[in-house]
Amino acid sequence: MSEIKINGKDLDFNSIFPTCINGFNWAPHLHTGNQLFHKLTTLCSAFRLEVTSHTLSDHSFINNCNILSLYLDHITKRINDDNKEACCKYFYYKLKKYILNNRDCNCSGSKDCYEKLIEKIGINSEAQISDICWNHVINIDTDTFSTLEKLDNLYSTFNTFNNAALPNKSDIYKFIYALKDLEKSIDKYHDSFKLSLQQANADYISFVKTLEEKGPQGKILLIYLKQDGYINGILKVVLGTNEKEESTEGNTNIGAIIDAYTDSGAGTGTGIVILTFAILVTVYILYKYTPYFSFLKPRVRKLRKVLKKNNKNYLDFMGRFDVEYKNSIDDEHKISYSSANYRH
Repeated sequence: MSEIKINGKDLDFNSIFPTCINGFNWAPHLHTGNQLFHKLTTLCSAFRLEVTSHTLSDHSFINNCNILSLYLDHITKRINDDNKEACCKYFYYKLKKYILNNRDCNCSGSKDCYEKLIEKIGINSEAQISDICWNHVINIDTDTFSTLEKLDNLYSTFNTFNNAALPNKSDIYKFIYALKDLEKSIDKYHDSFKLSLQQANADYISFVKTLEEKGPQGKILLIYLKQDGYINGILKVVLGTNEKEESTEGNTNIGAIIDAYTDSGAGTGTGIVILTFAILVTVYILYKYTPYFSFLKPRVRKLRKVLKKNNKNYLDFMGRFDVEYKNSIDDEHKISYSSANYRH
């Protein structure tokens, strides 16, 4: 099978992400309980000696080889036939990242490297390295590799905060900035690249809808996202659709709730008291029981200034009312007193 050189104009990004990234973890330490992972070590050690100039043990290289071999097993057993070719392309991206880009690797390309890996099957009869991707060999150019790496990191970050009980603000904003950066290349590649970004944006919107259910921490995150303009999505334009102007079910209510919290015109005495109490309780909970307080300080101070200004306006208004009312009463008494003197 010949090796096909591929660039972004030819690659179907949307068939790879997120299908080929979901359901498999690339962290070696999470596979230490997998017997196949350990059995592959002998094969990968022999492979390393053949394709690199190192004579000393290189645990990082061997672990990467083990993980790549496990992913081939994952494609064979868990990926349906319609998606196997796409996931093989993802495998070749990872092969380039972990093996071919190693400065000591002497493989001539993806095909040569994969072939040498498969040849090691006979070393350990209990470990098998699948040839499932042999008929889909590709060599990814440098520019497309960089874009695949960005997409890979994007979805990895999304899975981190999407699967967390308490999402981390820094992870969410890392995802936001990464997606905005990828959007700059939206017309550079195959149309499927646009679809993959649109899918990432849709997944993000679905995540935002779950924040109301995550207690005070989720509500605080909603305030940040609303303030920065990311409550209804991240992308400006995808496939001719203005994502940021699209209304999504539930987000209108979220915006209304947050606007009620920050609207400087809603300055009734009762509202200020209730709002202040609610914020104090929320901040106390975050300070006492969560790690979120550290990044709340600047925004809480800003919100407190707004509340203080509202309260001052309210007190000034009430003060003027009291003075006018008092003056009105005094004038009435003066008129009555003068009238009484006149009669005498």
